[in-house]
Amino acid sequence: MKKGNIFSPFVISLFILFTISDSFSQIVGISPEAKIFVEEHYDINRQREVQTILINVLDNDMIYNEGYFTLDTTYSDKFYEEISIFDQYIFGWDDWYEKYAKYGIHWAWSSDSLDVNHIWYGNYPTQPDFKDSINFNPPRSKNKEIYYKMVSDYFLFDG
Repeated sequence: MKKGNIFSPFVISLFILFTISDSFSQIVGISPEAKIFVEEHYDINRQREVQTILINVLDNDMIYNEGYFTLDTTYSDKFYEEISIFDQYIFGWDDWYEKYAKYGIHWAWSSDSLDVNHIWYGNYPTQPDFKDSINFNPPRSKNKEIYYKMVSDYFLFDG
């Protein structure tokens, strides 16, 4: 099984920035266009559906439990911030869901045995067009990347 680090230095930097800031959205800014993009491509119900499945993979999981998923579901600035930064909120993006969850879920783990040391590395595609893929993909969504760029560009050029 292919192993890799799911936390890029850039994401870690943003996390540090987020934790030392009272309001990340005041620093980064969320444009009206970015909010519309989220309304069109992100669904909190998909997020809840898949995170519940992940939480229930292993009883008494020390990592993937309710504390791991603390997404603000009131569509506040914090919600918009978190879906752009954290991989555990990728499940709500429509393109991720279509490719990895709509037809069932096949998780990729750090080891073949699900024990206390397991780490979620990504998913194998289950969409019929990709179902025969033998390689898993790390948590990625083209729409999340587009949204992240919208937020970043707004900060750099308009914020």
